[in-house]
This record gives sequence, structure tokens and C-alpha cells, in this order.
Amino acid sequence: MPDDYGPEAALARNVRAARRWHGVTQKQLSERMAEIGHPMSEAGISLLETGRRRITVSELAALSRALELSIAVLLTEPFMPREAAPERRYVVRLSDGVERDVTANRMEVRDGWLWFQRDGQPVFSAPEASVLHVRGHDG
Repeated sequence: MPDDYGPEAALARNVRAARRWHGVTQKQLSERMAEIGHPMSEAGISLLETGRRRITVSELAALSRALELSIAVLLTEPFMPREAAPERRYVVRLSDGVERDVTANRMEVRDGWLWFQRDGQPVFSAPEASVLHVRGHDG
């Protein structure tokens, strides 16, 4: 993996972690991808998980569907099951310029909205908002 940071590296780590958490093999993920209409070989998944294969946007969307994770989570957050994700403090700027503190252990982007959850329960959502700062549970 040429770069340990950035979206490509996050994608490689997150695909492997999410696949393992779901309890599926690379072969089974390959089969899911084919069912969705975006075939990816077992070897292709292996190369992706080690950062040696790039993917198209449509393959990324299919992976998101196959792994039941948003594209934003695949590209940015280290994937953790909901029950294991640490709590974080987010500073969110709303479209009207107002800033709001949100404490959550999961954030995702769906349909142009930011969605925040704590222990699997929704705590806040907002359209056209941006995250200004994220701080871990330890400060």
C-alpha cells in the first residue's frame, strides 16, 4: 500500500475489516458483488484489501451495498461494528452557519444528510451540513 493515509488506504482497511466482521470470505464477497451486477474476482478483492487495486465509482457503490456500509464510512472512518465504535465529539456547521456539538459513535452521509448515531440510536441529522472537527472519546 503506497500511502498509509487517505481514502485509498482507508478503503483497503475498511473493506477487509467489514468483510471479516460480516463473516464472509473474499470469495463470498466476490459472489455478492456479482449478484449486485458488479463482478469483482476474489483476486481483485484481495488486491483491493492490500491497496494494490483501484476501483471505479460504480464498484465503490456496489461494495458499499454488499458490505452494508455508506461510501463515506468506507473511505474515511476506521470501520468498527456499532457496539465497538468509540464515542466521538463532532463539531458540525449547519447550512445556516450555526455550529452544533454532537456526541456519537457513528456518522454517515446518506442522501445529502449527515446522520449521527450513539449505540445504534439516532441522535442528530442535518441536511447540507459539514463536520468541522472530530475529537475522540479520550479528549
